[in-house]
Amino acid sequence: MGRTGAGHHRPIGILAATGPSPSGYPASDDPFGTRHLGRYFARVEHRDTEAYTLWESRENLQAFLDAFIELMGPTVAPEGPYPFRVTRRNRVYIAEKAFSPTPTG
Repeated sequence: MGRTGAGHHRPIGILAATGPSPSGYPASDDPFGTRHLGRYFARVEHRDTEAYTLWESRENLQAFLDAFIELMGPTVAPEGPYPFRVTRRNRVYIAEKAFSPTPTG
């Protein structure tokens, strides 16, 4: 299971005037994962990841933005510079199910 974090594609949010994702998490906080999933699994841990998305041209970025027009409204890709790079932040949860023996008999 994964979840986007604070700053995930933040420049895209700025372009759309929406700011960072409301589902973002501060790096030191874990309000959802381990507490919630811990009720159902024997062990839960998380790993924060960081990667980058790169658009080589304004046309490529505009096509991406146009795909989200219903969520963000009309958004115009900036003049430059290109390639345009944004950071992707995700939290990945790894959970281990509790052992439950199968009844015999």
